[in-house]
Amino acid sequence: MKKILALYISTSLIVFLMPIAVLAAEEPIQYYPLYRLYNAGLQDHLYTSSLEEIEVAKKSGYILELTYSNLGSRQLLQNQTPLYRLWNKKLQKHFYTDSNDELADVVINRGYTLESTLGFLSSDFDSSATGVIYRLYNPQTVDHLYTNSWVEWGMLQLSGWQDEGTLEGRLYPVQ
Repeated sequence: MKKILALYISTSLIVFLMPIAVLAAEEPIQYYPLYRLYNAGLQDHLYTSSLEEIEVAKKSGYILELTYSNLGSRQLLQNQTPLYRLWNKKLQKHFYTDSNDELADVVINRGYTLESTLGFLSSDFDSSATGVIYRLYNPQTVDHLYTNSWVEWGMLQLSGWQDEGTLEGRLYPVQ
């Protein structure tokens, strides 16, 4: 009876500890900056975390405007949300969202195609999140702009950009 009990306890411990070992073996989440570029000819903002893509975009007329705080490299927790990048070939415009409902809407109804998932944002209630990501829209250029600067958000509204609220997720602080 003692052998059966010992076997049961050791088997239970292995089954219980196995998920911990699997989590420990996974690569830790990486953080990387999000860059904002602008193409005056297309009147389009491009956001990327790839230095290689920045170099290619510069050859197409984009200039680097600024660097934001960090995106997560992969979804580690359920309270993280993907940041999607979409492209509309007809409009020659990029669009970004962290909403699955909005993603479906712009693909089905507005002619956008999903290009990539740029990375992962932190949830509103995650204490490591650095702040709000404001989204603005310029009806003259049909361009969206995303910023985590409250000052820039206010100044752009004075220049005709319309406030479209905030993304649900937040950027991670610089590591």
